[in-house]
Amino acid sequence: MAFLQRWSHFLLSGLCHQLPAHSLHYAGRPLPLCARCAGTFMGVWIALLGLWALGRGHRGRYPGRGVSIVLAALTVAWLTDGANSFAQDLFGVALYPPSNAARLFTGLGFGLAMGVILYPTWQLAFWRRVEAQKVIEQPWELGCLLGVAAAVAASMLSWPSAPYLLWWTPVVASAIGTVAILNAALLAVTLHSEGFAERISQVLPHHLVGLLLALLETGALASLRLWLGF
Repeated sequence: MAFLQRWSHFLLSGLCHQLPAHSLHYAGRPLPLCARCAGTFMGVWIALLGLWALGRGHRGRYPGRGVSIVLAALTVAWLTDGANSFAQDLFGVALYPPSNAARLFTGLGFGLAMGVILYPTWQLAFWRRVEAQKVIEQPWELGCLLGVAAAVAASMLSWPSAPYLLWWTPVVASAIGTVAILNAALLAVTLHSEGFAERISQVLPHHLVGLLLALLETGALASLRLWLGF
């Protein structure tokens, strides 16, 4: 397990700066992603799994204006907090004191926004029969996703003595999984094979290739960072 943890830290260094001061620590060790990146990738999967649990099925329409405004606001909050933190690190001046709590919450919000957009995109990329319904129609549905994200953030922040693997596992899986599912969708588009699947077994080859590409891509980025020395 120690070997896997070291390699995950190396692989994910291509996706995140991994500054210890910007990362959540458990058992005296920082997670392999900073609080913002960890929140972002986990937020994607909270949205994907949450929409599936809500019975969204093969819905292929994007959210309406009201939900889109909320998702845009979450994205702006993520950008603002990132810029604020960057300004503090670079110039020593910030609009407000940066914190890992703010990084985590804004990361989760942006991840949710990404996941809500990715869900219908994935449906359109693979499934032959896509429902012409919005992936989110009622405010309470978005509220459920936000509630789960807030609960995850509260758990991560309020339990610093949690076992390292408790949060290492979803952080690593969500990061690699997000890159893999994006690769799989892009592969379907590149091969002009959109909307071909009727069974889950038909999309598995695309996702296995997507996973392999994710490992190669993150490894290449990590190696480039190591070679450049930063």
